[in-house]
Amino acid sequence: MEKINSIPKPFFETLGEHGTTYLVYGYRIAQPKLYLGEFNSLKEARQFIYKYVYNNPQWLNANGDINEYINKPSRPESDNKWYKGVIEKEYK
Repeated sequence: MEKINSIPKPFFETLGEHGTTYLVYGYRIAQPKLYLGEFNSLKEARQFIYKYVYNNPQWLNANGDINEYINKPSRPESDNKWYKGVIEKEYK
């Protein structure tokens, strides 16, 4: 949980593993954690995030891009990855 608290907000957490469902949560400054849905694949979860941000631009970071934290329960928290600026790298 310490790593999540250090990630600049706003950001999305995608929680899950290959072969299971993925849960998507949103985090914003001074707002409670927001559950956004359950998806069958990481690709589906990311497509949802991209569309959600398109319709809710307040979720863009200061650079006008998306912050995302990929959390896989099977690996140590220190190995979980967070990405900033993922629109160009991951969504297109």
